[in-house]
Amino acid sequence: MAKGRKKTTDNYFGPEQEKAVIAYVTSDNQIERNIIYNKHLREPLNKMVEYIIKRYKLYREGISFEELHADALGNLILKADKFNVTKNTKAYSYYGTIIKRYLIGRLIDDDKHKLRFDSWDNVSSSLEKKEDYQYEMDPTDLNLDKFIKGLIDGINEEISLSKSGNKKKLTEIEEKLGETLITMLSERETILNALSDGNKYNKIAILEIMRNISGLSTKDIRHSMKRYKVLYKIIKLDGIDKGDY
Repeated sequence: MAKGRKKTTDNYFGPEQEKAVIAYVTSDNQIERNIIYNKHLREPLNKMVEYIIKRYKLYREGISFEELHADALGNLILKADKFNVTKNTKAYSYYGTIIKRYLIGRLIDDDKHKLRFDSWDNVSSSLEKKEDYQYEMDPTDLNLDKFIKGLIDGINEEISLSKSGNKKKLTEIEEKLGETLITMLSERETILNALSDGNKYNKIAILEIMRNISGLSTKDIRHSMKRYKVLYKIIKLDGIDKGDY
């Protein structure tokens, strides 16, 4: 099991910043918000974005670090006031997830853009060969059962929050795909044993199973998978950092 790492965010995003976020979010005065942000949050959030980009190597081809940083920070600021101060959660964890979700999503968009003229099989093959987007789960690196449970819980939460209006709404196809992924993850041993290659990952066979369970086309699956790829990556990175897996 991976050992937990000390979160360097704690060094610059502590109780003072948590209180500042609450004051920022609950204020309805834009001038006051600007003062709070400039005095207490500007530098910590700058460091948080920098740390996440470098820690997880979320660089984009053809984009300078300064541009990448400004883009991620701008997206964070747009969503900063969505933090729910009534929940027992930390702002740094909430903001960190926003940053990671955005940057990972942009990387996936970049790959889709570069490969947009290829067939689905070529696109999926290319992504699967990239270390950042592999779905292969190595039991020597992860507590696999715990990770799978975390992934199932994460997908269930994504669907639940979408239905409640607390997160960007999933389309009907995205929701159906999420339910299919939960079924496949829950029955993974049976599914893997039924494949001709045993436990060896076979993307064509897996895709066929996804189509059969969901009733969705390959095109539907391709266009609806992005949200779950981002979720997968975030859950894996966060779990390894916390020592959960």
